[in-house]
Amino acid sequence: QDTYGWDMQMHGDNDLSTLTAAQMRTEWTRGKKWFADHGLGRAEHIAYPYGQSDAETVATAREFFASGRTIARATPLESWPPAMPHRLRAVSGVSSAAGGTNVAAVKALIDKAVAGGQWLILTFHIIGASAPDTMWCTTADLDEIAAYAAASGADVGTLADFIR
Repeated sequence: QDTYGWDMQMHGDNDLSTLTAAQMRTEWTRGKKWFADHGLGRAEHIAYPYGQSDAETVATAREFFASGRTIARATPLESWPPAMPHRLRAVSGVSSAAGGTNVAAVKALIDKAVAGGQWLILTFHIIGASAPDTMWCTTADLDEIAAYAAASGADVGTLADFIR
């Protein structure tokens, strides 16, 4: 978080479509308190677990968050400004492991986003020296992606930098 200037945002393990609005409110209230208690800021954005969100989830999320992020496999680029900030499309699984979204694919998406004036939201789950599975991205690959994005002419930042 501190090395790359990232912000940490709300997530969870529950399929939110199985929860009532009241259960989501309870979970998110606890989560926001946990963030504050651990010095991680206010958690103004949510990454929907498994990328799933139904109409009730989105409506409830609007009460708590400035945006909500899904997973978009077929159309990973987001419009700018986003038409639906509580259903933001993002590339998930940026990974150095086989089967993940690799550096070459990310560079191609960066080029496409810059050329089209679109927004590319990348999701990194775990950063480390090696990548045992698709939840992991190596620090070397992350550095390469960050340098490429910075040199591309794209505006680079976190969700909190772009959506308040």
